[in-house]
Amino acid sequence: MLSVGFYSRVLRSNLLDTVNQDYVRTARAKGLSARKVFVRHVLRNSLMPIITIFGLDFATLLGGAALVTEAVFNIPGVGQYEAQAIGQLDVPPILVGAMFTAFFVVLFGALADILYAFLDPRIRLS
Repeated sequence: MLSVGFYSRVLRSNLLDTVNQDYVRTARAKGLSARKVFVRHVLRNSLMPIITIFGLDFATLLGGAALVTEAVFNIPGVGQYEAQAIGQLDVPPILVGAMFTAFFVVLFGALADILYAFLDPRIRLS
């Protein structure tokens, strides 16, 4: 899981890039309040990379956190079983763990894509 500092740096750089876009200037020229321009135009478009990063981080967290947490704290469970399988080079449990992580990466990647359609009206679900 990446740190909050990384998320804030990415969001800040995207906000600074988005503020200077033509559509933001157009929204200001139309007379929209600064708050509406920021929320509807700047923030919505700047959150796209954050959603991508968070979705992949969360998928990795769900897929691999059980292994690390149970191995570190010696808690019996699926993660501990997978850690033992890695130590013994037992391939089927390792493959199941990898498939479990891959499933969450695909699932949260798809959820991030669906969220894109809600944030950006130019993106359509088809």
